[in-house]
Amino acid sequence: MQLMSADGLAVVSNGSVETAGQTPSLDEIKLLARRLNAMPAGEIHYTSELSNFLPEAADFAARAAGMLSIPISKTPRDYILFFRPEVVRRVKWAGNPEKPVTIGPNGVRLTPRKSFEAWQLLVEGQSEEWTTAEIAAAEQFRVTVLEVVLRMADEAAFERKRAHERQELLVAELNHRVRNILGLVRGLISQTSKNGGSVLEFAGVLESRIHSLARAHDQITKQNWAAASLKVLVNTEARAYLNNKSDRVLISGPDVEILPAAYSTLALVMHEMITNSAKYGSLSDQRGRVELSIHKRDDGSLDLNWRELDGPAVQAPKRRGFGSTITERSIPFELRGESNVSYDLTGVSAHFWIPAIHISRFVDVDPSKELGAGEPDPATLEDHDERNVPAAFPLNFLLVEDNMIIAMDTESVLLELGAKFVRVCADVDTALGEIQRNPPQFGILDVNLGHETSLEVARKLKTAGIPFIFASGYGDAQPMHEIYQSALVLTKPYDKETLRKYILDTA
Repeated sequence: MQLMSADGLAVVSNGSVETAGQTPSLDEIKLLARRLNAMPAGEIHYTSELSNFLPEAADFAARAAGMLSIPISKTPRDYILFFRPEVVRRVKWAGNPEKPVTIGPNGVRLTPRKSFEAWQLLVEGQSEEWTTAEIAAAEQFRVTVLEVVLRMADEAAFERKRAHERQELLVAELNHRVRNILGLVRGLISQTSKNGGSVLEFAGVLESRIHSLARAHDQITKQNWAAASLKVLVNTEARAYLNNKSDRVLISGPDVEILPAAYSTLALVMHEMITNSAKYGSLSDQRGRVELSIHKRDDGSLDLNWRELDGPAVQAPKRRGFGSTITERSIPFELRGESNVSYDLTGVSAHFWIPAIHISRFVDVDPSKELGAGEPDPATLEDHDERNVPAAFPLNFLLVEDNMIIAMDTESVLLELGAKFVRVCADVDTALGEIQRNPPQFGILDVNLGHETSLEVARKLKTAGIPFIFASGYGDAQPMHEIYQSALVLTKPYDKETLRKYILDTA
């Protein structure tokens, strides 16, 4: 403003207006910008009598009687506008220029004394004139601003290119990981099926292994694919499968944060060790215990020593199943470490060595703090006969889920748990219609429904006083509306016991 000797400034960009100093109102500036849009693009426009350019400007002449506009883009039409206020002046004329000719004593000839009387005129609605130097400065200013805008456009184009490249890389990485996951699940199914047993046994073992991987994945994705606590991993597995026996898994030594690439492998190993101990080893009775000691070597690698005590007599397995393969071969094969498992009569013992390349750091932490996360602890699940349906268990459910297979599986589990009616909806409109026609007793809402979210359904249920829980594949990382932050979020994939626990805790 000082450069242009202006009292006000406005920048019109992308439909928004920013002002400084003495200017017209925002609506008046937008009206002025629309008028400028009709002028030739790329040129400076200036006037010391704005009402001649825009008749409506007569209403704000006291604030802005003169204007100079500098275009800074063509699409959209954006401007920098400088304003000058009205300057009231008295102009002296040798005579009234509008005075009509009158006949004097000498006829139509002029009378010198009368003809040259001074005439004063009050001029309003005008500002100081824009000088040639100021107009030249404005032109230079326009060129400078356009150079800045072009540079910003180049930078924006470069960032868009980088973002596109990052997106392509992300899609490729996602495709790679999805293929790995599908291959892993296929391998679990194939290898688990070789163990024999009934279909129910096969389904139970396969489900437990998949949930073990899911829990491990949750741990490493809580902090954007970061290293996670080994103690938390072991405690999570123990509490998921041992219930009130989980305190019989005793861990000593410092905690250690395992890098994501190795975390899932260790999760499967710990899962097999704990479940085997619960079925056949020291945790299968009421007296036995497991001692797991953690040691750091001088080179930064990790020693894990597993020892089962005070349990029943142990017999070595007569055949090597997939579980034995996991405990004995996955660490050497995938992590280039060592695994040694001994089936001593007094209890199973095992030693696992993890190379330092898979270790983030050793740290003393309280694992209970890591398990907080705002979701029910699987350890609180009580042993009970599944045929005895709790009195508080709802009978009428609304299930909002856009994946047909997940919806069918969840519906089947709810019916097994004692539900009488399960209405499945794949989108928000259908779910809202069901609530209107047949209000449920409980809602299970998948957060992400592809092109929409279930928050509107949650709002409807909350207004009606109907309890609900969310289900999400995002786990704790799922962004939730602040109104629903207190609602429980069931992390996919979920099992029957966890689903029951969440429903009873909410109902």
